[in-house]
Amino acid sequence: MANKTSDDVVQASDNSQNVSNTEVTDNVDRASNESAEQIVAENSGTDSTEKGKRKLKLPKFSWKMLVMALLLLCAIGAAGFFWNDAREAKQQTPEGVAARNQQETQEVVASLSAQLLIEGDAKPTVARVENPDVLKKANQDFYKNVQTGDYLVLYPQRAIIYRKEEKKIINIAPIINTSDIQSQSADQQQDAGGAPTEE
Repeated sequence: MANKTSDDVVQASDNSQNVSNTEVTDNVDRASNESAEQIVAENSGTDSTEKGKRKLKLPKFSWKMLVMALLLLCAIGAAGFFWNDAREAKQQTPEGVAARNQQETQEVVASLSAQLLIEGDAKPTVARVENPDVLKKANQDFYKNVQTGDYLVLYPQRAIIYRKEEKKIINIAPIINTSDIQSQSADQQQDAGGAPTEE
């Protein structure tokens, strides 16, 4: 009987090992299923204990927040408006206008210099034509092809009409100083022994 008892004990321990192995496997399966359910529930927004859908909580509509957002947008818009207005006013100052005119003069002279040999260091006077009809009335021959936007470039010895957009010289004429001519003719008459005559 002692043999039976030891065999029974061995068999009972084998059965207990099988039972405990089965219980362990069942517990592991159950734990992994519960973990999977919790993961699915977290991803779908539901709780494993709560089977219904869980609503996403949104902040309550607040008139205060809406008013604050509108005030912020108005403040940003006003700041942009006043910044732009100040920038434009700065460009309209005499210094701003002079700087723009100087830059425009340099661009016109540089473009003209590429088309025409300009000798000497004389600084020209540059004017943009705004009303060609008035100029055509003053001197029809010289201004006959002038257009709005052309430049009148005046050097001490010559006048040039230049169209910068087309890089084209429209007309060139010498500048004759009539006071110099009158003084030269008076000098010549005095040298010849005669008195200057008034016209």
